[in-house]
Amino acid sequence: MRLPLAQAQMSLPARSLAFAALLIGQPMAVAVADTAVDCVITPFLTVDVASAAPGVIDKVYVERGDQVEQNQVVAMLDADVEKAAVDIAEARSTMVSEVMLGRVNMDYDKRKQERLSSLHGQNAISTQDKDEAERSAKAAKLKLQHARDLHQLRQLELRKAEEELRQRNVRSPIQGVVVQRFKYSAEYVEDQPIMRIAQLDPLHIEAIVPMEMFGKIQVGMSADVFPEIVSDEARQAKVTVVDSMGDAASGTFGVRLTMDNPANALPAGIKCHAQFDLNSKPKQLAAASEPVTPQPLRSDETATHRDVMQLAMLDEREIATQTDALDSYESIEDTTEGGLSIEHQQKTAVSGQYDDDINGMPKVWLKRPAVNVRAEPNQRAAIIRKAEQSDSIYKIEEVQGWFKVYLPEKDTVGYMAGFLLGEMTDAWQP
Repeated sequence: MRLPLAQAQMSLPARSLAFAALLIGQPMAVAVADTAVDCVITPFLTVDVASAAPGVIDKVYVERGDQVEQNQVVAMLDADVEKAAVDIAEARSTMVSEVMLGRVNMDYDKRKQERLSSLHGQNAISTQDKDEAERSAKAAKLKLQHARDLHQLRQLELRKAEEELRQRNVRSPIQGVVVQRFKYSAEYVEDQPIMRIAQLDPLHIEAIVPMEMFGKIQVGMSADVFPEIVSDEARQAKVTVVDSMGDAASGTFGVRLTMDNPANALPAGIKCHAQFDLNSKPKQLAAASEPVTPQPLRSDETATHRDVMQLAMLDEREIATQTDALDSYESIEDTTEGGLSIEHQQKTAVSGQYDDDINGMPKVWLKRPAVNVRAEPNQRAAIIRKAEQSDSIYKIEEVQGWFKVYLPEKDTVGYMAGFLLGEMTDAWQP
């Protein structure tokens, strides 16, 4: 049974009795193994919350003493300009006229090149006219790619505008209590904190220990903590840090303990006493993890736009799946089974299967110069073909973010990452 705090230190007669007992070889009736030291209860973590962007505070949603959750919006800066920038960027991201014009010009120049090449084979036109037609066809193809690149760039500009708008919301990085407000509505902030938030579960116990006990207290050792407001009630704590350097002036060194504080029952910033059981064996503590500042939550998004935005919102496994498809220049292996390549087997299996239904299929276009076509809708599936922007591609169905497509010119059916494809509505048709 542990001794009360008032009896934790032995009196002079008790020391004499202990010494006498040792001399005559008799054990003491009571052996005191606990040692009491002064300590202070402090928050586990204290964060000065600031805005990621400068601006004028529009609203502050919490007051001192309020409980806040992790990622909760606690303040908002004026965001009228950023909202207008998002509207402009979203309008620009939906502009497709340049892509449509580029496709019209490319198709025309391609047909013109084919006609002049045929005439040149009959010696009806000069070589210069033939070369000029080939140059125009190549230039038209590059202009179409340039228009598509601009379209994708505008989608990225929209994402940037939305991120800047998101930064106008100030979120709490931890779960805790607001302990102080520094700024109020209509005040300008740049690099100053708006409020201070403290995490009170668990709590830290900072103890000042005499140097005579150095080496006796180890990480993982247990101790009883007696807060000054409930000094008759002991609470269990674990040693997490033992300072390796002491203070010569006071002859002490520091020890930090961690104590659970469910429902924030105890306040931080109060004095306490800690009793270390020097006979207890330290328990192995789990590796303490650094407090992780979570990524702020994104604002609500409209899902009508932007295949690029879809990539940013996918989980890690989906990102790995689609990033694999981004490697547009990955080589195709000639894996063979039974003497036939996988590509040849696939072509044989689908030859003419979808020709009758092709008019009812939506046509899609590539956002990259070349994209892999796979046998199954996942990144580990075999590559059966590489599609190019000049190919005609028809969408059969969508499967978990992948498009099942039909390439009539290459007589191939397979799967392509959906975010690398754009659907051409009737308005897109040249």
